[in-house]
Amino acid sequence: MSWGAGVIRYRAGMRRAAITLSHPGPPGPRHVELAVQGSVLSRRWWTGAGKPRESAKTFGDEHGARDALEKETRAKMRDGFVLRRAADAAEPGELVFQCMVRGAGGDLFDLHPDGRTLAIGATPHDPRRVEITVIDLPTGARRPVHAESGRIGQQGVWLQAMAFDADGSRLVFAVNGETRELDLGSGETRVLAVHDLRTINPFFAQPCWDAARERLLLFHQDRVRVLGPDREPLFDLPVGERPGFRTATLSPSGRLVALTFGELSQVEIWDVQGGGRVLAERFPYPPGFTGAPTGIHRLGFDPEERLLVAGGPHLAGWFAMAADTGELRWAVADSQVTGRYQSCGDWAYSPDGTVAAMGGWDGVVTTFPAATMRRTGTAYLGGWPCRVRRVAFSRDGALLLIGDDSGRVSVHRVAG
Repeated sequence: MSWGAGVIRYRAGMRRAAITLSHPGPPGPRHVELAVQGSVLSRRWWTGAGKPRESAKTFGDEHGARDALEKETRAKMRDGFVLRRAADAAEPGELVFQCMVRGAGGDLFDLHPDGRTLAIGATPHDPRRVEITVIDLPTGARRPVHAESGRIGQQGVWLQAMAFDADGSRLVFAVNGETRELDLGSGETRVLAVHDLRTINPFFAQPCWDAARERLLLFHQDRVRVLGPDREPLFDLPVGERPGFRTATLSPSGRLVALTFGELSQVEIWDVQGGGRVLAERFPYPPGFTGAPTGIHRLGFDPEERLLVAGGPHLAGWFAMAADTGELRWAVADSQVTGRYQSCGDWAYSPDGTVAAMGGWDGVVTTFPAATMRRTGTAYLGGWPCRVRRVAFSRDGALLLIGDDSGRVSVHRVAG
């Protein structure tokens, strides 16, 4: 079955008419207010409780003024300014927070269980160095928690994934083929796994948690492994001798592991407890579909573990198959072009499983009622257009986080 796109669209392509940005300092909080009226871009800036200064510039038309506003917004955000707004003061669908990650795409982030602390990963000045920083959303204040540089002769340091644990005291991250755990209290790290880069591509095969963040799937040597709450091994599957391994994912309950292989998009589901394979099928694309030339690189379960969902930047569509039979359950049609399927950079389900959010290559994030996957309305938000790389919900489902190719990370209040 094929449906059109969905309920609320958080759009990065609409030019905004005004924005207020803040920088927490040091030496003190700074603020910039930009606004467009007709062809005029006006600026107000001040420090702390000081008196604002003002300036204005006239452009050829309103389009030019709005372009200048977006250009200056990007420049200020790269210098550490952020957009912030109290979540309870924001309308459903509106921005609560927005920042830029320097030297990296906007997919390296995670929200703390407290809902007010954002961790971001970046390569701000040197491709041979990575940094992990936490940001307090209400104030925009930043605190570096980890940094490292490449070894002599190493081409670069690549941070591939990061996520808080269940209580937010530790951060699991992947860097250059190693999965590590960072204790945010002490700053100490330990290596959990080191995988074979000849067999496993760390840009596709990345560590992931179950919904409770108690079980952790990672890649060690040429094996897919699941660890328990005390980091004890629960599941271990060799994949190195099998050609074309792409990625693996853990189900929300932590009971199942799904894997993909090869250009033919072979999918397997394994039982963690028993260690046996429960499904082996080629992914059932719609008839005539040719948009998966290199197979599936992004795979995930729905919250009820009835569906296995495929999408991502190397697949020209967004599809779901039944986890028990391997049959196609839905395929989302492109909302603009007849006969094509919706491009998908990333997707996520809300914690209660009622909403699915999908980020497209056009900079639009669309939410769907998971039960029907049918369109019922749209809403658009300000920003500049850029391909979406990551979508995630807060653990209470109240916030939707979006990261894109420009390095921008946006936090929206979820529309009811």
